[in-house]
Amino acid sequence: MSKSQEVSAGERFFAQMYAARAVPLGAVTAVVPFIAASDISTVRLVLMAAMVVQVVDAGIGVRRREVTMIIGPSIAAIVHGLTAWLT
Repeated sequence: MSKSQEVSAGERFFAQMYAARAVPLGAVTAVVPFIAASDISTVRLVLMAAMVVQVVDAGIGVRRREVTMIIGPSIAAIVHGLTAWLT
């Protein structure tokens, strides 16, 4: 982003946040069309991918020691996980 030789903390943070979303959601997008047998299994896979995104976000929050980046994603991960489990 800054075109400098040194990677700044902000650049590293935004790369981690992007990867937290791109990897699980990209994997679901690539795999779901080949393995989804029903609408319910598709919904579960997407909810589980969303849960993984939130877990990684919370992990980044733990590393940064930012409580709001831990609490919000943790709640979202629980909601996504429970919804996938109960669907």
